[in-house]
Amino acid sequence: MENLKEDLEDFLKMNLESIFTLTPARPVTYFGVGAIRMISEISKNLKSKGIDRAIIVTDPIVWQSTKVEQYIKPALEENGIEFTIYDKVRPNPTYASCDELANIAREFNAKVFITVGGGSHNDTAKTAAALLKNPGKTAKDLYEKIILINEAIPVVSINTTHGTGSELDKYAVAQSDGGYKPAIAGPGLYPVFAIEDPALTLTLPKRQTLSTALDAFHHSFEAATTKTRNPYSTLLSKTAIRLIAKWLPVAANEPNNIAARYWLMYASAIAGISFDIASLHLTHTLEHPMSALNPKTPHGIGLTAIFPAVLNVTYKIFPELSADLLSSIIPDLKGVPGEAEYAEREIEKWFASIGVPDKLTDLGFTDKDVDRLVENAITSPMTPLMAATSPVEVTKEVVRFIYERSLRPIH
Repeated sequence: MENLKEDLEDFLKMNLESIFTLTPARPVTYFGVGAIRMISEISKNLKSKGIDRAIIVTDPIVWQSTKVEQYIKPALEENGIEFTIYDKVRPNPTYASCDELANIAREFNAKVFITVGGGSHNDTAKTAAALLKNPGKTAKDLYEKIILINEAIPVVSINTTHGTGSELDKYAVAQSDGGYKPAIAGPGLYPVFAIEDPALTLTLPKRQTLSTALDAFHHSFEAATTKTRNPYSTLLSKTAIRLIAKWLPVAANEPNNIAARYWLMYASAIAGISFDIASLHLTHTLEHPMSALNPKTPHGIGLTAIFPAVLNVTYKIFPELSADLLSSIIPDLKGVPGEAEYAEREIEKWFASIGVPDKLTDLGFTDKDVDRLVENAITSPMTPLMAATSPVEVTKEVVRFIYERSLRPIH
């Protein structure tokens, strides 16, 4: 009852004239242990619509470790769908890698992409899918001219992580040559089908388990604290954070715990829906220049390195809401602006306690990199979009404060 009362009080503070899409288009999603078997029904549906040539978009490690070939290959063959495998997906895909996949798809006359993996696999495939409906365009054109993507060839997403949400959303991200990671968006980028099978995450190494689930944590917190938040996104975010707080430590220490994997994948899915309708803000805005400059930076780890400093800034705007969102991690928060630094220290301690103590210096950045990070964050094509939903003004001073304060631990 107390949580319900707090939710109602928070909702009364929302802008009641802010219009949002309660039921946006999104893929038919099959969720649960064993959901991979639904690839047979999906293949049958695709063939009934004249889709008879597919490119499987993956990488060698994911393809072999998840053993999905035993389900995908027979399903496609039984329905007369020819396929080829593109297994060159890299973390933080570049414009060049997206263009490469699009060119291969044109030569193969592909009519659908089937992704097996996480966010990078979906980003690569979604971008290529959009390029096939925009002849003469390159990935650079799409991302830097901010083209709204209304059409793309179909994408089927088989998710193997519990973090990105990209299997359910209308976004894609790619890395430029200049240290940027801009995004494209639009209804054409929603996959047509998604498979969420927690069993496919059992082979995730501990570092990826932590990184992907923490990505979902940040999706949730940001979506609940944007200017465009709404009751739907906020409740989804609160649920996702509570599930992650409970089950991520379990999955990190018991990698074969299927219940932990199930609830983390569910949390990731509803977090993806949450930010799909309410957007994101500072943490993602400032992490993208980091992983663009250093592609070896795991996205979720990079977000976690800067989140405590972001919380220091945003907590003062939404103290009660932030305290509620973090109540399962920092139960003694009172929801007053003066405890922003306490919340900052405690969340950093919690990240360290579950195995992610990383700060910017641990990720290879130094004091000398701050100027470039600030410049790339401020000038990125993505920043104005995120700044519009940020609870605080995105100035050079704010950005510099966050990067500098995130270089080393504060607790």
